[in-house]
Amino acid sequence: MNQAAEVVQSTDMPLDEAVHAAIQRIAPQWPLDQWIAVNPLWQWREQPVEEVVARVTYLCGARILPESRWFEQQWQSVLQHRHLQQAASLLDAECDIEALREALDDKRPLPRWRAYSEFLDAEGRSSPTLSWHDEIIQQISQQCADYTQLQGQKPDSLYRYWLDSVSHDLGLPVLMGARGLEQHFATLPDTPQALVQHGLASLGVSPACAGDVCYALLLDVKGWASWAAHQGWQNGALENEEQLFNVLAIRMAWECVLFDYHADVAPESHQRARQRWQQQLLNHSQRLATVRQMQSPLWVWLRAAELAYQQGLLTTLGHTPQQTEDVQMQAAFCIDVRSEPFRRALERDNPDIETLGFAGFFGVALSTRCHGGFTQRHLPGLLEPQFTLTFDDDSRTRQRGRSKWLTGQLKGAGPTMFAGVEAWGALDAWRMLRNTVRPAPAKITRLRPGQVLDHQGQPASAEQKAELCAGVLQHLGITQRLAPWVAIVGHTSEHLNNPQRSGFECGACGGQGGLANATVLVTWLNDPEVRQALLSLEIHIPASTQFVAAVHDTVTDQVHWQDDCSLPEHLRQAFDRAGAENRRQRAPGLSDSADGLLLRGRQWSQLRPEWGLANNAGFIIAPRKATRGINLQGRTFLHEYDGASDTNGERLLQIISAPMVVAHWISMQYLMSRTDNRQFGAGDKMLHNVVGNHLGVFEGNAGDLRIGLSKQSIHDGADWRHEPLRLSVVVQAGAEHIDSVLERAPVVKTLITKGWVHLICWQPHTPQPFRLRTTEGWVALDYSF
Repeated sequence: MNQAAEVVQSTDMPLDEAVHAAIQRIAPQWPLDQWIAVNPLWQWREQPVEEVVARVTYLCGARILPESRWFEQQWQSVLQHRHLQQAASLLDAECDIEALREALDDKRPLPRWRAYSEFLDAEGRSSPTLSWHDEIIQQISQQCADYTQLQGQKPDSLYRYWLDSVSHDLGLPVLMGARGLEQHFATLPDTPQALVQHGLASLGVSPACAGDVCYALLLDVKGWASWAAHQGWQNGALENEEQLFNVLAIRMAWECVLFDYHADVAPESHQRARQRWQQQLLNHSQRLATVRQMQSPLWVWLRAAELAYQQGLLTTLGHTPQQTEDVQMQAAFCIDVRSEPFRRALERDNPDIETLGFAGFFGVALSTRCHGGFTQRHLPGLLEPQFTLTFDDDSRTRQRGRSKWLTGQLKGAGPTMFAGVEAWGALDAWRMLRNTVRPAPAKITRLRPGQVLDHQGQPASAEQKAELCAGVLQHLGITQRLAPWVAIVGHTSEHLNNPQRSGFECGACGGQGGLANATVLVTWLNDPEVRQALLSLEIHIPASTQFVAAVHDTVTDQVHWQDDCSLPEHLRQAFDRAGAENRRQRAPGLSDSADGLLLRGRQWSQLRPEWGLANNAGFIIAPRKATRGINLQGRTFLHEYDGASDTNGERLLQIISAPMVVAHWISMQYLMSRTDNRQFGAGDKMLHNVVGNHLGVFEGNAGDLRIGLSKQSIHDGADWRHEPLRLSVVVQAGAEHIDSVLERAPVVKTLITKGWVHLICWQPHTPQPFRLRTTEGWVALDYSF
């Protein structure tokens, strides 16, 4: 930290490499029907988090670190002098409390990069209502949205479509008071690659600054840039670069056109704007270093806040957990933080029930073939499907499903949505009135699984199923101690009128509910052929053990069982009581009653059906017996893990490479949506308009495609409901064991050593039970304070 004043240099690389590097820095955003959390800075993960935050803060004017007011609220209530001292020591910074307090009072604005168009706006508007910069974002966004709605054969590229449209748009010059502007568009290069080269040369950008200039322009339209990045994640690196090149070229083309146009029609204002632009380029490294230096005290405050949370968490983990009695049931839940309080309530009154944590897709990398012919992915965004599930429905059910799917498509598609309202609006009036006055409880669709196909399109064999089932049972640690009843409990969030609903569903299931995965796994585990195949893997499932599938609705805290489930009534009632208790605990935080939560998701005007994963902060990888009965406040992901039986580290490798990375994505999405909802959130949920059926949302009818969470997802109208902390991961295993696994997981190791995630080794009953992983190695931390 005491090197904060060092100049932060842009990488001095050839121009083409700099542009390519900038394009690769954009993280993807999934469409709304499979919307999952993403770290917006994921593509920067190989660099120290402090440097990345300083750079992104400078290039787009975002506030990624928490605001000073929040640190002031934490001071002397949660944060103490000792936390600041330990944070400063870890960051190699001076611990001058007065200086740190004064830094919170520093109201100086941070230096910020500005496009030429913004310098031009400072000289005076061409339009009485719009700035050039606002019109650029609006025009690009509308053109991108139109392009995605094109039917049939599309133009060669998004850039070509945009160039043809803007060159013939005679209304734009009138709107902006810029007569003859369209003629300058007609002179632009025909390809995006040529345009970017031309633009950098025209604007006088050196190779040393080219990467940051390109990245800053993409951040101006980060929503559509993230959409373009997702196209690449679907189709491969070549398409990724191509589509992002189109978005970059369009944004840069605007700067080139305004540069040339104002040089002709307003040379004096152009000259002043040009001088400020050139001065900014000359001072680029110095301005970045200034941002880094001004932010350095805030990193001490943030690390201190994280230490305060870790102190409370690890002190709690030091307590003696509850013990189980003769176990009659084992229930495997998703690791989602919303499962933790439900599991605690279930176990508290039922010592014969043991709960376990596993990623909510339960190891079944599944896609489902749905009505209408399209497929849905039920697996983490980083994985590819291994199996495809079809449904064994009767023709009437299938037809009803297809009709529902077609209606949804017509309501969401741009060309038909308004005609659709005219056609069936009156027919929907009764339904709308009923749902407003007397909403009905949610109905969970039960599944009738049909055939499961492998990735080659062939029916999955008993051996394939057994291999997957064995891995799940081994992860859960119950291969030698199966209870008479084993429940696989996915989760869903049943609520209405929320375009971002998938963000409340299971992230490990690709933004879908977890019932399909749970049902498939249970079907296999009850299959005699699969049980026979498991014997060759040295796993014996007693005939008396039955597996059952269920789904936990995180809005109502009700657990819905599959129709054919023969679970004894007293076990069903245990889940009902746990749900009722959890509703009583959650209701005050939503300003509602416990009974009110049962219908909250059915109120189509409800802005806050639940808090989702707000306030998540920790991830514990340990046996449940180490945390049973401990109140973790619904802030912690819980994944089952027994280090003693994982001698080769293979299970830990799988946990930190997939579920932990998903949790990190969730943590960073919530953090950045909280610290700057304008830049990295989705704004006001009341104003959301769906774009292109399911591509994303606009806030209102203008501006960029929005990324991140709506403000209502993390703010109760009076205050924030999420503490902006990085994820703290606690692994119950030896430091040497963890290190050996990290060597096989370079991406995860980078996340830890570069400061994106905190990793803590937990070895109970040792002189130093908790140790923190740093760049230099393991550091013993005293959390007793």
